[in-house]
Amino acid sequence: MKINTLLLIITIGLTASSCFDAPNYPDQPHIDFNYVQFKLGNFPDADSLIVSVDFEDGDGDVGLGPEESNYPFSNKIYFNKSGQRFDPQFDVLPDELATFSDADDLGLPPYSGDFICLNYDINPTLRRIDGVEVQVNDTVYYEFNQRYNNFIIQLQIKENGEFRDYNERTELECSTTFSGRFPILSDDLSKPSPLEGSIRYAIAEIAFNDKFQSETLRLRVFIYDREGNPSNVVESPEFTLQDIRVN
Repeated sequence: MKINTLLLIITIGLTASSCFDAPNYPDQPHIDFNYVQFKLGNFPDADSLIVSVDFEDGDGDVGLGPEESNYPFSNKIYFNKSGQRFDPQFDVLPDELATFSDADDLGLPPYSGDFICLNYDINPTLRRIDGVEVQVNDTVYYEFNQRYNNFIIQLQIKENGEFRDYNERTELECSTTFSGRFPILSDDLSKPSPLEGSIRYAIAEIAFNDKFQSETLRLRVFIYDREGNPSNVVESPEFTLQDIRVN
């Protein structure tokens, strides 16, 4: 089964008040759509779909560090045999985690097809909140944690006059997600202060043009702050890759 290779490139433009009175922004982030562009790569270089949004945040608690991989910023969420979310504040108890054999009893997806690579880990090594690693000798169930990423991007395809969500994880054969992370922007998270600026985010995908060149597309985007507060959702105008292609 093919695993899609996805490269996320994030650049930040940031401005904050210094000599002037600080703007009075809400603590929940707000974004505005700026633009979307497409750059055609020359194989083996990837094609790039680039989206830019402007943002405002009243307390500046946006961004994630690359080392932040424990809950609530873990990539995966595990469950116990009662169907409750595994809480990493406590010790990992491998025998208590839901496995593929619990699927029928708990109403979980079956251990088959795409679900094997999208919902089941084989003999994973889990890390407790104190950093201790525990080996689990079984095939355990998980769900992806949306808060692992803070820049959430949903690609939509127009079919029969209506837009539908494109699920890259399943339609690209167990791919990674198009969403990703942007880094911490505040100089000191312990001192809340308003931030504003722009985020330029690129999805780099080999043969993106081959896959979508005949499609009418749209993007829906929002961001999370560090407390898990989502921003408003913005939509791009509908477009084709040829419409937005730049050199």
